[in-house]
Amino acid sequence: MLANILEKTNISYEIFEKTKEIKPVGAIITISPTVLPAFEQLGLYEDFLKMSYPVTGTDVRNKDAKLEASITIENFKQLVGYEFAVCQRSKLYDLLLSRVPDNKIHFGKRVVSLLQNKEGVMVRLHDGATVHGDILVGADGAYSAVRQHLYKQLSNMGKLPKSDSKPITKGFFCMAGITNPLDPQKIPDLKDEFCHCDTIIPNDGKYSWNTLTLPGNIISWGTICQLDSETYINEHLRNSEWSPEENEQLIKELLPSGGLGAVNAILDAVVLANCIYEMKIATYDAVTDALNEYREQRYDEAKAQYESSKFSGKVYYGHTMMERAIRHVVVNYMPPSIQSYGVAKAMACRPQVAFLPLIPNRGTTEVIPQKPSAKYFAEQARVATV
Repeated sequence: MLANILEKTNISYEIFEKTKEIKPVGAIITISPTVLPAFEQLGLYEDFLKMSYPVTGTDVRNKDAKLEASITIENFKQLVGYEFAVCQRSKLYDLLLSRVPDNKIHFGKRVVSLLQNKEGVMVRLHDGATVHGDILVGADGAYSAVRQHLYKQLSNMGKLPKSDSKPITKGFFCMAGITNPLDPQKIPDLKDEFCHCDTIIPNDGKYSWNTLTLPGNIISWGTICQLDSETYINEHLRNSEWSPEENEQLIKELLPSGGLGAVNAILDAVVLANCIYEMKIATYDAVTDALNEYREQRYDEAKAQYESSKFSGKVYYGHTMMERAIRHVVVNYMPPSIQSYGVAKAMACRPQVAFLPLIPNRGTTEVIPQKPSAKYFAEQARVATV
């Protein structure tokens, strides 16, 4: 996503990807309205709509697949201007990749170390090559090699926070996949051009299941397990017969609550690009100021989204007595209008690319005002006077 945004500027960049070729990895991705204005700005929105289905709610079923409740998002598009949408992860990846020139992506390049000082940053790759730049963005996932090397440097300097030295905690495991195209005559839900989302939550055990219909007569499926001990995690990872690469592709350690990880990564890219764009020159102090501004704009919001995701995961997939009680109240007694308003309020933060024409608010709820770009307004003023 960051590359798509930087393509709209004269800022040079290069992408180094450890895999040798693009593989159709992953099942689905849920995109929230918070990123869709940026999709519109970048000319991605119409193509995204063609490959996705809107999600308007979910049916909650018991272990016998009997319907217990339907959670709907009432008048959501009117409130927000967009709908949640779901698509195959690989198709969104291909869409973003199609907008990046081939000569800016280098495949089969794995980072083995990095060095940074006031002159910039140097990355050493596994083939011995070195790359120099002003800013390094580690967009390589939860087990980021860039982050691990950075943490090692901070640890040696005594500056690594204690919380960051701990292993990543995992409250849930989710194994997900997608089917081959199926017969709509046998599965009538596939005939509809919106997503049918079904969640099966038994009253006993620690597993839940969900299915979502996708364009192309495809169904995405997921099995979600609530973990109760670190021993459970370690033993299952240690005894796995899959290779590390296959583990990464097939079993994602995540909180299965609406794709917030990917959505927040997209929002990060938007805000980071805005901050980089504002720099007049790439000096050490200018880069530091830009990254501090990025943190100022994103940290509190990202933290709030993380807490919201953690709570939602426990409510919708948790199996403790308290979590079941909360789920029962939410599913059976909370009015859809209140649910819709709460979700819409959570959509208020929708940062856009500051150096492109802004997309107006298409809903009735308020949106947090976009921080204007002084550099962009100055450039537009110069163009107007020519």
